[in-house]
Amino acid sequence: MKKNAIVLLADKSHIEKTKQVIYSSYKYGGWKEDYVLLAQGVPEKNLEWFRKKNIVIRKIKPITKKGSGHHPNTVYSKFYLFDEHMKKWDKIIYLDTDIIVRKNITKLLKYNEFAAGKESYKRTIIEQFEETNPVAFRKIKEKYNYFETAFNTGVMVIPTKINSEQTKECLKKLLKRYGNITKWGDQGILNLYFINKWKELPYIFNDYYSSEPYNRKGLIKRKDDKDAAILHIIHPYKPWNKKSEYYKEWKRNMEDADKLFKEPQENKFPGKLSALKVEIINNINTKILRMKYKPLKK
Repeated sequence: MKKNAIVLLADKSHIEKTKQVIYSSYKYGGWKEDYVLLAQGVPEKNLEWFRKKNIVIRKIKPITKKGSGHHPNTVYSKFYLFDEHMKKWDKIIYLDTDIIVRKNITKLLKYNEFAAGKESYKRTIIEQFEETNPVAFRKIKEKYNYFETAFNTGVMVIPTKINSEQTKECLKKLLKRYGNITKWGDQGILNLYFINKWKELPYIFNDYYSSEPYNRKGLIKRKDDKDAAILHIIHPYKPWNKKSEYYKEWKRNMEDADKLFKEPQENKFPGKLSALKVEIINNINTKILRMKYKPLKK
């Protein structure tokens, strides 16, 4: 067992897609430590590939029976990332399945506190929730600094020193209280728990190049996505959709997944100036254009 781990979460419908994330994080992300798969309701026959690759498999039960909106209940199983079991590793990096890793990501291990990238469009805490339950919605506004910018839960760095069964239980209590009004599943709940207790990751480690219009149409335009270390492809199409501009890249990684650990890694590190440039562009464009473009559904 290694010191740190990349963790993925999947049910039966997404299990195959995790292979691409694992492969791209190894081949292009320079990852040399453990991989952990949180498998919810995945048949044993679908886990054979992972066992052969010596990927740690943890079978989990659903946190709740219900999902939220168009999100299945699987997303709430991210709460397992924060329990005692994960303390086998010093730090874990969680990656969503709609991610393609392009460059070395080992710099993420420098974070000694919970860290994540800002939410797309820099949405605030209150924007994570619907007003369908006025009482619950009002409680959030009364109890929390709801105009704080939220973080996105697609990429998270978790030093497991913060983990405990109490942490997971607190998340479950928040889910019971506000789960019926959260727009994007786990994300609203985790933002309430970690409000003012998270560090911001550089944009290139959760890069929404294709999903935020101001990347291409802003006052200062990004010409391409070459600066990205981790591409998070939320919309308009997921990377496995044939309409996605990333489909060919995603498909190639999927086809190459059987070569995992059998070929040399490409250790291309993201540059400091490159990261700074993207940060400046996005900060300027977000302030000017956030109100111009209506946020799209994830």
